[in-house]
Amino acid sequence: MAAATLSAAALAVAAAEQWRTDGVRDATLYAAMLPSGDAERHGVYAGLQSKHGGLVSQMPGCRESLARTRKQCEAYWPPGRCTNTTWQIFWSQHAKIAYVKTAKAGSVSIKDYMHKHLGPITKLTDTMAALPADVFTFTFVRDPVERAFAAYAEVDGIHRVRATGGDFKVEHDFVWSQAPDVRPRYSRVDRALAGGETRFLAYLDDLVEGRLPIEWEPSHSRPVADHLRGGGSHLSFIGRLEDLKWDWPEWQRQAGIPAKRITAMPPEDHFAKNAEYLQAESVPRTDKVMRRVCQVYAADFECYGYPPPAACLVGARR
Repeated sequence: MAAATLSAAALAVAAAEQWRTDGVRDATLYAAMLPSGDAERHGVYAGLQSKHGGLVSQMPGCRESLARTRKQCEAYWPPGRCTNTTWQIFWSQHAKIAYVKTAKAGSVSIKDYMHKHLGPITKLTDTMAALPADVFTFTFVRDPVERAFAAYAEVDGIHRVRATGGDFKVEHDFVWSQAPDVRPRYSRVDRALAGGETRFLAYLDDLVEGRLPIEWEPSHSRPVADHLRGGGSHLSFIGRLEDLKWDWPEWQRQAGIPAKRITAMPPEDHFAKNAEYLQAESVPRTDKVMRRVCQVYAADFECYGYPPPAACLVGARR
């Protein structure tokens, strides 16, 4: 995969943007940093304030990053896979509201909310085209660095172990039963090597190059900016987990939920982390690891207003 190192200017824009805007000041600052005319042409004000997927996807940095990462994706995947709009969707038909799942970004809590407050819920695993046009759709995203490690821990520490029963021989036989071009490599790397760094980097390579078995549920690690491929117009609202205090009530207001039924927060939901999960989650955050995360999740940083780590800036010491 070609490096997608971010410039100092991109970091400045991301830091200044402050995705949540109580007024227009942050949007104005963001627009002032763009080439003349871009703010109006690409709907920056509306994109930042409404958080509508279609407007977000047309912001300059986001649009360019989506094009760049699609080109990188097509080096390994058929073109159709690189514009994939297939997601797990939890749809309340009577409320005309659907949650488009983003794994490792509060999804369990949000699904609990949907079932408790808007049930009955229909689960779809097809494309967004299955929903009527008048359905309000929303999702929540999370800091790409934190999500990258949490998703790796989920796949490696939970689903890989569950699929093989934690049996080394079963896993060995399963791995070697896969065709050579899709055979996972990362799981053969010792966790102790470089404190887990080598195994994590090999995992990201397997993710990008399509070598993670579907049985291990690698979709947990899917870049969230994939939501925006094809224009993102299917997403009525994109909230940030870090801004949950503001964004959680806001999506409900925009969806037309009566004020007396608006909840301040989704239900809390925690799960016990096994030893494998905790070990995978504790990968050292070296510059090399950070740069690789920035490459794989470049569009997530650009599109959702998250400042990248310092190691990802052009000119950072390598």
